[in-house]
Amino acid sequence: MKEGKGTQVSRRNFLKLSGATAAGAAGLLTGGLSGLTAGPREVFAKEELKVGILDPYSGPYADSGREQTNGALIAVDEFNRKGGAAGMLVTTFQEDTATNPGQAVQKGKKLIDEVGVKYIVGEVSSAVGLALSGLCQEKKVIYMSVGCHSDDITVGDKAHRYTFRPTCSNTMLARATASYIADKFGKKWYFITSDYSWGHTGRDAFKKVLAAKGGKVVGEDLTPLGTTDYSSYLLKVRNAKPDVVIVSLYGNDLVSCIKQFNQFGMRKEMQIGGPLNGLEMARVIGKDNNCGYWGMPWDITVDTKGSRTFTANYKAKYGKLPSWRAFLGYIGMHQLLSGIDRAKSPDPKKVIVALEGHSFDGLKANKSYWRDWDHQCIQDTYCGRAKSGAEVKDPDDLFEIVAMKKGVEVAHTRAENPVKLEAL
Repeated sequence: MKEGKGTQVSRRNFLKLSGATAAGAAGLLTGGLSGLTAGPREVFAKEELKVGILDPYSGPYADSGREQTNGALIAVDEFNRKGGAAGMLVTTFQEDTATNPGQAVQKGKKLIDEVGVKYIVGEVSSAVGLALSGLCQEKKVIYMSVGCHSDDITVGDKAHRYTFRPTCSNTMLARATASYIADKFGKKWYFITSDYSWGHTGRDAFKKVLAAKGGKVVGEDLTPLGTTDYSSYLLKVRNAKPDVVIVSLYGNDLVSCIKQFNQFGMRKEMQIGGPLNGLEMARVIGKDNNCGYWGMPWDITVDTKGSRTFTANYKAKYGKLPSWRAFLGYIGMHQLLSGIDRAKSPDPKKVIVALEGHSFDGLKANKSYWRDWDHQCIQDTYCGRAKSGAEVKDPDDLFEIVAMKKGVEVAHTRAENPVKLEAL
């Protein structure tokens, strides 16, 4: 099997394994035809379904990118064990975006023009996701914008017919989380915001909730992606004396900010929270520094049959519990392959029709579904409390869900989102 920056299994590569036993071949297929137990000659009785995975495997969001890809491969396992999607066995082609829009577009063009993929799954950064969404609309390739939360992905003139968002928008996360924070901890807020689309729309969504509750913004700062020293910003926060500091930061940026927030002893002075936090960051923050209230698309404590099964399958494959990034990778890939199955065709136009308006088990208490007019996945959305210190019973016991809103209660209404997706 050829491995490089992207991991792939093609017919040519697979045929090199033709002398291998069935069990040996299955063991080699960790990046592409994942989970197969058949030997090579059986595999090539079926057509190959190529799917591109674009995630950051380097840079500030690398941990999240790897988790998303791991989750996506659980879905590939499930489909290939039962014969693939629409009778075709799934091959994945993985590339590193490094949280760089230009690099992501270059890698996307490679997958589309050279490899021949008709579907791309993944990404963490909304700036990268927006660039990929535009590319995929131009190329008529379906894009599952797995982990991009900026409202712009499905709102207004940046939304596209070939793009679907499996996760919650920033507005959904804010309406589930900001309301809880304001009611419990006070309405004087300071904002520290990552200076790109996700950070901006996260901040703006929290501000709207705060304004509706009669709250006040007592200060705000924009920070470059990749900031490591937040001391100057936190000193300004301390001087402003807010009830809550809302940080629209993610990945290594969020880890650095929360660690320094603790070092400054600010947990005794105010509450902290924001649009997103999750296991892959909380593990690095550490149980003694873990704190705050955060928007969360999912958590391992969501107690449904589907969530328990996914968690068990993920732990069996990777030896650890899944973060919500892994959950999103799974849902995005699973929904794409399910749409291909229902369409009984790899034709992206037919798959889009099969996805639009479809409801499904999103592993949550209430059914999830795809809206046909903006391609937002409507789903239960959570506010999570970060657990710390003695209350943490094991390394992944780092959050508890304190509030949940149904997707229809928190998503943009049609009146709020005048989007007009392109015709097929």
